[in-house]
Amino acid sequence: MRVSKVGGRSGESFISPDEQRAAIEAWARSTGSKIIEWHEDLDQSGGTLDRPAFKQAIDRCRTGLTGGIVAAKLDRLTRSVVGLASLIEDAETHGFNVVALDLGLDLHSANGELVANVLGSVAQWERKRRADDWEAARRNAVGRGVPNGRAPRGYVKRPDGRLEIDETEASKVRQAFRERATGVPFAQIGRQFGWSHSTTRQILVNHAYLEA
Repeated sequence: MRVSKVGGRSGESFISPDEQRAAIEAWARSTGSKIIEWHEDLDQSGGTLDRPAFKQAIDRCRTGLTGGIVAAKLDRLTRSVVGLASLIEDAETHGFNVVALDLGLDLHSANGELVANVLGSVAQWERKRRADDWEAARRNAVGRGVPNGRAPRGYVKRPDGRLEIDETEASKVRQAFRERATGVPFAQIGRQFGWSHSTTRQILVNHAYLEA
């Protein structure tokens, strides 16, 4: 079971740990399966398989202590097509099953692997779509002078959230862009203004300076 954020979650897409547990218990009763152990990852992202409880569950499957892993929803296992492909390969190598109840996915069924790959691609597409939507919203906010997060170097945030130019720092940023346009290396620019190499690079590739 997995929940990406415990607090403040609601809506049709949210499924609580208790709801996930109830769905899995109902499946176990209907199939005559035995639940060996529960593994819960709270406040964990589905974009990675590097989650403590998930890794523990997979380790048990690999060693034969558990015959498989069951999730109430596919995206409770992973939201990444790469992660899903890795999980399927792991299951095939070690002979354990993977079940996602919301979509009737069962790797031990005839078409289970095919369905898993298709659904994994869809989950990845949805994640990318949401990321693109967020980026579009961020760019729109920057265009209106109300960026998300910290103000870029050379700007300060006013109380209303809009950007205001900090002339002292802005002059350094302008000079940095002019020098970079003539081919001056990041490291040389950074030394001139007392910036680290990573900070210099972040400044000179930041779209906010083009859009604000």
